[in-house]
Amino acid sequence: MSIAQDAQIILDKWNTYKGCKVNGDKKMKTFKAHKEMKYDIETAVRKRRRELSLEDILAAIDNYTTILLSRDYFWTYPWTLPQFLSRTVKEHREEIQIYKFIPNNFHTSDWLTHAAKVRNVQKIRRQEPVIPLEPVETPSQRISKMTTEEAFAALSDPNVSPFEQMLIRKLKPEVHNQRAT
Repeated sequence: MSIAQDAQIILDKWNTYKGCKVNGDKKMKTFKAHKEMKYDIETAVRKRRRELSLEDILAAIDNYTTILLSRDYFWTYPWTLPQFLSRTVKEHREEIQIYKFIPNNFHTSDWLTHAAKVRNVQKIRRQEPVIPLEPVETPSQRISKMTTEEAFAALSDPNVSPFEQMLIRKLKPEVHNQRAT
């Protein structure tokens, strides 16, 4: 495909968001769409296509608009398509902003507002299944279920604690009496 065709596909994708309101902004800015292909758009596409695939650029546009158009994310400044494709990070002029939106680098959680993070945590807590706890059998309950033979064997077992041996003598007096005889 030629650069002109790629540029037209990218412009068409960009313009699918035309008229969308930028959420979270008090002035309610709108998404910056373009009426026609211009030289600056084609130049920006040519530069990015040297480094990125068409699919990555289209996915980056979707990711950018996800955070731009939702109140859950803190990004509220709409760029034009040439700005999106060529804008650099202030501190690092060699780092192009679009790389933040490429699918391998993009995580919506990085862009969430504090309020959205709190809502997400609350939602996760509500969705957590409540795991019913199995009733724990106490030593007293376990000993009361023992037969006389099992209780007698437990009294002579060195692995049974002195506490459990005392419980056996109290709960199973017949075992204690048998042993005494």
